[in-house]
Amino acid sequence: MRLPRVLLPADRIASAEVARGLRMLLLDGVCSQTMLVLSGGAFLVAYAILLGASNKVIGLLFAIPWAAQMLQLPSSIIVERAGLRKAVVVASAGVSRIALLAMAAVPWLFPAPRRLAVLVVSLALFWGIGAVGNCAFSPWMRDLVPDRVRGRYFGRRLSLAVAVGAAVSVLGGVGVDAYRARVQPEIGAYSLLLLAAAAVGFLGIACLLRVPEPRMRRPEARSVGAALVQPLRDANFRRLLLFLGTWYFSVNLATPFFAVYMLTRLHLSMTWIMVLFLLNQGAVAAFLNVWGRLADRFSNKSVLAAAAPLFMASTVLWPLTGLRSSPAFVLGMLALIHVLAGISTAGVMLCGWNAALKLAPRASTTSYLATNALVFGAAASVAPILAGWALDWTLAQGVAWTLGGGGLPSLAIDGLDLLFVASVIAGAVALRFLSRVEERGDIEEMEVFAELYAEARTAARTLASAALFRGFAGFPYDLLRRRPPGEPPSGDGAPE
Repeated sequence: MRLPRVLLPADRIASAEVARGLRMLLLDGVCSQTMLVLSGGAFLVAYAILLGASNKVIGLLFAIPWAAQMLQLPSSIIVERAGLRKAVVVASAGVSRIALLAMAAVPWLFPAPRRLAVLVVSLALFWGIGAVGNCAFSPWMRDLVPDRVRGRYFGRRLSLAVAVGAAVSVLGGVGVDAYRARVQPEIGAYSLLLLAAAAVGFLGIACLLRVPEPRMRRPEARSVGAALVQPLRDANFRRLLLFLGTWYFSVNLATPFFAVYMLTRLHLSMTWIMVLFLLNQGAVAAFLNVWGRLADRFSNKSVLAAAAPLFMASTVLWPLTGLRSSPAFVLGMLALIHVLAGISTAGVMLCGWNAALKLAPRASTTSYLATNALVFGAAASVAPILAGWALDWTLAQGVAWTLGGGGLPSLAIDGLDLLFVASVIAGAVALRFLSRVEERGDIEEMEVFAELYAEARTAARTLASAALFRGFAGFPYDLLRRRPPGEPPSGDGAPE
């Protein structure tokens, strides 16, 4: 079957066509991020809870996107042999996004006992089929985007995408709470969000069709085993794999349960959760370009060494939100946590991928990146499943402690808090592996922090312009609290 010309690679691409393609790629990034925001995160957690999901099921839902990345290795062989990266990306994206329609239909077309199973299968199809396209996307971008500006360009692309996605998330949160107040059942709001996610996803495919593809250099035919062995024999790349695998294991022990913590322990409304998500994504957007410039100036490893500890610091702070203190303290602490996590995520997300891309030989980019996806995908998929099982077990056994008392603020410690501690310990191990990676341009992380501080003053002004911190003291917190049906407002409006 002959493919349409728009899907075929070209031997020569005019500079004007490349420039137009890069603009379309920015729009695709916005569409893809918006799609993921509306179909995942706290929205997916709340949707699953309404369908009756346990912590084990929530852990499984968050494991699926990472497990799907393991399909990139066999997919890389197909991509290398076909040489049609754009066609693979467009086809896989189109098929995978149909699964979002199935997820939206779960409460309406399936009986209650089968709904969670259908949700899990649909999510697996969405991410699994999409992973085939992800495998082709990275080497396509390596050939299209010039080396000298790659860090800054993808920093700008991610920054724009997360900024728009964050704004959309708040609108989604407000919409969910408005729907809950006026329409029943509440679960219909999440079906509408999934339909919107599918529509925006298909718009992103239309943008990708206008991005040109240079003809790829065809490597020698290899088996899946050979594609796996070559990156593992590369000692320096193997050290990077150890870092990324351990790091993503660390992050995914805790991250899937941040929304659970806010919904079930702090009883925050979806609007307020999305405002915090906006703050988080605002930090990501503000610092992606900062980290991109630092990575281009120094090295990806140096940025990773500076960014990763910030996430560990934010994770340590979560249990402190359980202190019986003023609403302003709790929300201020949550704001600090989300900002630190956003700054860290921006650096690790950008430079982890760029480091793998930089250390991979050009002729073997596809297999190196696929092996990278296999390793961190396996680690990141095991973590939330293990965490969900451990959390349900500790809750069933009643494992909990209360610290403080006697005139001091009391702090409840349970399974969620233990997960956060375990995440930090695993992150410290990951940093040890990172220290052994060799990359040209390495400098000490304290030097990166010095440069970061100078850059951060501008980025901080960008964050401050959002005025998200204003009005904390006088805000009617009780209106944002998610109360069980029939429960009267509390006297002071404090999150419980």
